[in-house]
Amino acid sequence: MDSEVYQDFPLISEHLINALDARFPERVPDGDDLTSICRLQGQVSVVRLLKDVRNAQVESNLVTKG
Repeated sequence: MDSEVYQDFPLISEHLINALDARFPERVPDGDDLTSICRLQGQVSVVRLLKDVRNAQVESNLVTKG
């Protein structure tokens, strides 16, 4: 992952990632309401993006793993 792509992001803590993961877990949506499915997919996409940014920050030593 190219850490320069995420250079303009603020530092993201592991605590934030864990809180978002707990709030918006990757799971199969309940029901078949397209609006709910789209909303859930959007939430999960944002959490994935922030995880990628956090990993890039850790790899470039901007933050520590703890």
